[in-house]
Amino acid sequence: MIPPAFAQENNTDTTQITNVEKFSKDGSIKVYVDSNPPKGGAPLTINLRFTDANTGYDIPHINYDLVALQNGSPVLTQLGLYAQSGVAQHITAALETDNHVDILIMLHGIGEHSPYSGPQGEMFEARIVPEFGPIVIVTLFVSIMVGLVLHKTILPRT
Repeated sequence: MIPPAFAQENNTDTTQITNVEKFSKDGSIKVYVDSNPPKGGAPLTINLRFTDANTGYDIPHINYDLVALQNGSPVLTQLGLYAQSGVAQHITAALETDNHVDILIMLHGIGEHSPYSGPQGEMFEARIVPEFGPIVIVTLFVSIMVGLVLHKTILPRT
């Protein structure tokens, strides 16, 4: 069972952020998905911003569903969401690993009450990937140094 998640309007997370931008099929809506990098044992903070692709202004009264998956298992499932200002923040359950997280957003339309206007039934997909850690950088540095040493010792000088 997935522990309950919650949504709030403002981002209080000041750690490194991963940014993804997606457009609706008709090009009218731009969705920004920002989050902290996935880290095992910690929740993922997902910030959503729905904007008018032409003006850049936030679109109020957005209706959508949100699902976040890690290794094919849901870490957040929220259906029938409404963002009055066009901006929302969601927090997943604690992640099991540092692996990537797939974010699925189903847009139901714009408006306070049904029937909604704008694009409806459209799916936005984003993948939040972990950042390169210090071990990767050290491994890369050591590999380059070993290559240089082998190059100088094995190849004859001319």
